[in-house]
Amino acid sequence: MDRHLEPPQAHDQLLLSNNQLKTRVNELELINMMRTESEARLQKELDTTRKNEEDLKRRIDQLEQQVNDRNTHDAHPSKRTRLSGTTYET
Repeated sequence: MDRHLEPPQAHDQLLLSNNQLKTRVNELELINMMRTESEARLQKELDTTRKNEEDLKRRIDQLEQQVNDRNTHDAHPSKRTRLSGTTYET
């Protein structure tokens, strides 16, 4: 309905409408504030999770390198262990 065609509202009705609108604005501001805080909290959690993921990947790389180094060392021993009474033929 076009507001220009409505009859003018009484002063009391205008005050009531104004108070209802102010209440609704306050509700929306509260909702927006809660959403913003929630978004900030989730972003912080995401940043922490990503950092933890990077730390874990780095640790996996270190452990894989250690395993590879040991396998390489075990595959090419620099000296053979000599057991008493046993000789190696090469």
